[in-house]
Amino acid sequence: MREFVRPKVVVSGCLEFDHCRYNGDMISSPIVANLMEYVDFLPVCPEVELGLGIPRDPVRIVLENGEQRLVQSASGRNVTEVMETFCTDFLNSTGNIDGFILKYRSPSCGIKYERHLYSVFSRPSRYTSNINILVHAFGYFSEGISTQEKSLFFDPIQKYKDGKTSLCSAINTIRAWAVRFEDQYLMNQTFFDPFLEGLLEVDHVDSHHREDLWK
Repeated sequence: MREFVRPKVVVSGCLEFDHCRYNGDMISSPIVANLMEYVDFLPVCPEVELGLGIPRDPVRIVLENGEQRLVQSASGRNVTEVMETFCTDFLNSTGNIDGFILKYRSPSCGIKYERHLYSVFSRPSRYTSNINILVHAFGYFSEGISTQEKSLFFDPIQKYKDGKTSLCSAINTIRAWAVRFEDQYLMNQTFFDPFLEGLLEVDHVDSHHREDLWK
């Protein structure tokens, strides 16, 4: 079985890890729970780390002179600068981070990591990169397959370019050819088998009925 690298992910401490919300609650997150076996999580609650306590008065985002500030409404305490210092020091101490899972609408988790998230997503992968990988892989088999088989590969790619389908068909075609021509190099590429079996939740038959998956 192929081994997967365990990504290092910053997660809001209140998601499955600790009762550290402003009201002492912990939030159940099936996504975080399912990933625990495969991910090295770094749980953190910036508000607790600043000594605001549990329970505590909620922190709000307030617009002052065109700038977003973090303020405890009940006390009027401005925690913007100390929060910025903590978040910067925390991220500098963690080394390379592979991802973030943050509490939705949490002012401290969202706004204070905002610039770091922007840097992560400032250069997202282009969809053409996936096409380039597949076309490159196709070159391994181009001389050993028929014209009809080539059409079976390139037709879905064109539909993918047009936004009409996913790349699943083209990917599976390459995987089938890799098995057929016993190309171990391609069979070992993570691109063609990116997910751990324990994280696959959709049955391969039901996946063809995608309209039902959202009900």
